Amino acid sequence: MDSIMFDERRHVLLTGATGHVGGALLPRLLEAGFYVRCMTRDRTKSEFREDERISVIEADVLQPDSLRRAMEGCDLAYYLVHSMSGDGDFAQRDRRAAGHFRDAAAEAGLDRLIYLGGLGREADGLSEHLRSRQEVGRILRQGRVPTIEFRAAMVIGAGSLSFEMVKNLCHRLPVMICPQWLSTQTQPIGTADLVRYLMAAADIELSASEIVEIGTPDTTTYREILAEYSQQNGLRRVFIPVPFLTPWLSGLWLSLVTPETARIGSDMVTGLANPTIVTDSSAERFQIDAMSVDAAIARALAGEAAGHAKA
Repeated sequence: MDSIMFDERRHVLLTGATGHVGGALLPRLLEAGFYVRCMTRDRTKSEFREDERISVIEADVLQPDSLRRAMEGCDLAYYLVHSMSGDGDFAQRDRRAAGHFRDAAAEAGLDRLIYLGGLGREADGLSEHLRSRQEVGRILRQGRVPTIEFRAAMVIGAGSLSFEMVKNLCHRLPVMICPQWLSTQTQPIGTADLVRYLMAAADIELSASEIVEIGTPDTTTYREILAEYSQQNGLRRVFIPVPFLTPWLSGLWLSLVTPETARIGSDMVTGLANPTIVTDSSAERFQIDAMSVDAAIARALAGEAAGHAKA
């Protein structure tokens, strides 16, 4: 098998490049002068236009041999892969995938790994989905390659799965049933700010693995996010709190209202019952002034109006 050719400029392996976050990160990496290698399981379905700065390689996180070739010649890698399936084996698959990725990175001699995980404290009894996200981070940090694990809550941006859920709820339900988890505290983050953190992580001084909790400067609730979205769109909505709708039942209810939720089952929805707030000052050294929730929603709406051109 021929070796992959590369030059002196920094090379990045980008997983999840077709997702919301990866898609927003890719052009910023290119603008910054990186060579980007986008990893996909099926390159025939890839829509990337390859040139001297961007290439596509076929690999699978569950196939170690393919990862070794994907990482050859790279300096760092972004791990933006996680399962969003109701299949009970998703946590096991993510565990195996993280171990393969960690070991391949060490073998390739990468400078660092950058991973996007989820906020939440274990003491609060994390949902299976959030528990798996944090387990992946632990597995990556156990390797020889220093890893920055960003922990974030809901991502607010045009095309984000969680933001699409907010959008569909607000537009389809003039009267909205509000289960208790809609009062859960959270600190979401705008896509643009998340990308700024991910970009900064490529160059920030790093001698050991670390966890960085990120979010907006203000703490809010999911109900307040729905209300703010409605207000910015000129929608008059009525919110009726009920004490008996569990997160699991809420997931079934949401699957009838939002097609996106139907695709992922109730895994993400049950995670909304966990407080997802920033509990430390680990992000301060990045010196990023994150926008407010209101501003993030306004930017997401502007992005939708521009056809997702603006994250």
